[in-house]
Amino acid sequence: MDEVGPGRAALDAQDRRLVALLRTGCGATEAARRLGTSTAQVAARLRGLRTRLGVGSTRALLMVLAEPGD
Repeated sequence: MDEVGPGRAALDAQDRRLVALLRTGCGATEAARRLGTSTAQVAARLRGLRTRLGVGSTRALLMVLAEPGD
């Protein structure tokens, strides 16, 4: 089941995995390696998430998607 978070953005499983990796401090290159994809695909996914949530940076994206208690 997809999560519905701030900005009404539904996160699919790949989005959730990427966001979780970024929260642990992984950069795009390391996240891509761990997800078994390319850095370009991670960058495109992040661009899409930032656009959907109306934020200009990955840091802002993580703040918008912060879990309660973060």
